Amino acid sequence: MESKTPQFDALLDKILDELVPHTRVCLVCKKEFKIESGDINFLKMFRVPPSKLCPSCRQKNRLAFANYSNIYKRKCDVPGHVDIMISPVAPVMPWITYDYETYYSDKWNPFSYGKEIDDNKSFLDQFLSLLKVVPIAGVRRGANSINCDFSFYGKDMKDCYYLFGGRRSEDVMYSSSIYDSRHVMDSFFLLQVEGAFQNIITSDCFKNKYAYFSSNCVECDFIFDCRSFLFFYK
Repeated sequence: MESKTPQFDALLDKILDELVPHTRVCLVCKKEFKIESGDINFLKMFRVPPSKLCPSCRQKNRLAFANYSNIYKRKCDVPGHVDIMISPVAPVMPWITYDYETYYSDKWNPFSYGKEIDDNKSFLDQFLSLLKVVPIAGVRRGANSINCDFSFYGKDMKDCYYLFGGRRSEDVMYSSSIYDSRHVMDSFFLLQVEGAFQNIITSDCFKNKYAYFSSNCVECDFIFDCRSFLFFYK
């Protein structure tokens, strides 16, 4: 297939052909990081130039739109509304934010913020200006969730508090990414777990505390990387 960007491809080929393992300085944090031979093979496979940012700063950029830990009080920006809502969107952010009921309704016109593309201006500048006028949801939560007013991103949840993400779970508090589980507190990324406290990435477990990266374990405490383990300590 004939390339539609021959000049770009030629410049990229030159960069990749001359690329060797080396150390460079991150443009943001000013720390040194290495470009290894494995990194070079990866870049050539996807045909992208090496980044000028270190892995940590690149991770921050990828997570810039994600918030799985903090909620704030902020004003609802729906015209005529004066109420304060609880939202993961910080009040210092310049985004227009609508409350849950309005955002997922037909009460506002999505054509009201449309803009014509200006070929004489930078795409990123135009994209940023568009982001500042397009309303976003102050709360993202599945409509089928019950009694989960202080939970976000989940779907088909019931009786959850301060939960960020999950599906079909019940009685969950202070956790994130909980799926098909019940009676969970202070945990992260669980699947089919019941009665968990301080669990991280566990599945098919029952009544475990401080269990990490384990599965099919029953009534276990302080375990790591365990499988099909049963421990009654009483």
